[in-house]
Parts: sequence; C-alpha cells; structure tokens
Amino acid sequence: MLGTLKYMAPEIVISLICKQYPIPRPATDIFSLGCVLYYIVAGMSPINGLSKHEIADHALAGTPYDLTWPDSFESTTFFRQLLGKCLCHGPDDRPQSSDVQK
Repeated sequence: MLGTLKYMAPEIVISLICKQYPIPRPATDIFSLGCVLYYIVAGMSPINGLSKHEIADHALAGTPYDLTWPDSFESTTFFRQLLGKCLCHGPDDRPQSSDVQK
C-alpha cells in the first residue's frame, strides 16, 4: 500500500478494500491536503484514534469527520469551511484546485 492510511481519500480506501487499482485524481490530493492542513492546525490527523478497520468502515459509510479545533486556533470562518470541504467524503463535493489556491 502506498501512502499513509490516515491521509488517504475515502475513495482510495474503498478501492483498496475492493482490491482495485485506485485512480487518483485532483480531488484525491485535495483531501490529503486538507488532512495535512488540519494536522498543522490541530496537531493531529482528522482521522486520529481510528484503527485500520474503523477507517475502512468510515470510508464505506460515508460519514463526515468530526473536526475539533484547538481553543488556541484563531481562524476565519472561510478557512474552517475550506478545510471542511477539502475533507468531504465525496470527491465531487471537494473544492477544485483553483478554489484552494485563492
């Protein structure tokens, strides 16, 4: 398996469960970017504390991640919303690369 499970987009996790070759696309990278940015801000993965099986169950169920923000984190609502969109379960629900660059 290539990559770190806690930073993989749900569609990649699902394709690995189904033993298919995952086809990464820009939305896959947007999800991973959201994980990295969340780690920088919160000091943990948005999927922190979950086992491999729980991550797989989460990906298959399509449930949103419960993002907790540190009290010391001051940000704009826009940044929090952007991170939430980057971490959407569905690749079509994530922002485009051009939207993230702004």
